[in-house]
Amino acid sequence: MGAQVTLRAIVELGRLVACILLSRILAGSSMVVATASSGPCHVDEAFYFNVQPKGITVREGSRAFLECNVSSGCNVQFHWVLSDAIVVNTTRRYQNGSNLVITRVNRSLDSGEFYCIATISTTGLAKQSQPASLAILWINENAVVTALSLPEIRGELQLRCDAEGYDEPVYRWFHNGHRLRRTDRVTWRGRRLTVHAITVRDNGVYSCEAENSAGLIRSAANFVLSLPSSGKCPRGRCYF
Repeated sequence: MGAQVTLRAIVELGRLVACILLSRILAGSSMVVATASSGPCHVDEAFYFNVQPKGITVREGSRAFLECNVSSGCNVQFHWVLSDAIVVNTTRRYQNGSNLVITRVNRSLDSGEFYCIATISTTGLAKQSQPASLAILWINENAVVTALSLPEIRGELQLRCDAEGYDEPVYRWFHNGHRLRRTDRVTWRGRRLTVHAITVRDNGVYSCEAENSAGLIRSAANFVLSLPSSGKCPRGRCYF
């Protein structure tokens, strides 16, 4: 009786050692194996994702972490897919166990839907998680003020603040360093500024700034309005 118990224990121990060795062999590949931490390794083809990757909002250049796991870790390999392409481990983006780490989010390289794929190595049965996307917050490094019309005395001055970003930036306008306020003559919608019935008193430097959840930027290239002084006073109104 004692010999049978010892033999059964040796068999169970052998199975556990085999699972551990297999996980160590495959750990060096792009696919990562998760093995049950204790007890014999029993393959469960009815496994399911008990941790699904979820979409997150993150600033460009910051760190992101997508989680994934399944109900049974016996002989299960994990890999990640982005837009139908396998995610290859790099110093910027790599697997940590079954999870995916992005050390510096890049909107050009990390846009799309991420999927976690779990595969039983002994049978080839694979299951796919729900998709997860990154909502990447970003803004241009600089803004530029562009003239949309040729300014003339008593005409309209139309300027655009060229700055892009996500989420949609809020735009502010400045004249000679002073923030503009909306009046009957000064209006703006989104990134476009309009000054109606301009005179030489509107001469000066027009600049803008744009701000969203990713940060605030100011225009590096501004517009200078320089209307000539006519010295004339039509109908008693002088423009100097």
